[in-house]
Amino acid sequence: MEKNLYIDASHPDETRVVLKSKNHIEEYEYENKNKLHIKNNIYLGKVSRVEPSLQAAFVNYGKQRQGFLAFNDIQTDYYQIPHDDKKKLKKEEENLRLELKEKSNNAEENERHAGELSESQTVDENKNVSNATNEKPKEENSILEKNNYFNELKRRHGIRR
Repeated sequence: MEKNLYIDASHPDETRVVLKSKNHIEEYEYENKNKLHIKNNIYLGKVSRVEPSLQAAFVNYGKQRQGFLAFNDIQTDYYQIPHDDKKKLKKEEENLRLELKEKSNNAEENERHAGELSESQTVDENKNVSNATNEKPKEENSILEKNNYFNELKRRHGIRR
């Protein structure tokens, strides 16, 4: 659902902020200069709601209203992946890449080996008749191996149709 944030600061003594969804107003904030200032102070709070469309979060910091925290105001240390975890992820990716490369090389070797066998078996007609019955299962096996290989790649990388 689309939400809009309206800020009215046309009067020098007051500021009004409204968070409006399609059908109704969700939040309304009014601040007067004569009122106690809550802005520019440091508070401890919990994120109560994240609004991806606004790229911001509402924070419950113990007052009657919730605070508004823009994504750009968040210190980068709080949402970045720690270096140790990055190293582990890179190592796992490298292992996975090597494993998949090895499997693809094995599949290519099996295809070449099957091709060499089929060329050597075309020597005489009697062998061709018997080989034709034997080649079908080999071709089916290579197709099944390819399908299994691709299905495993899809499963590991989360590819879905």
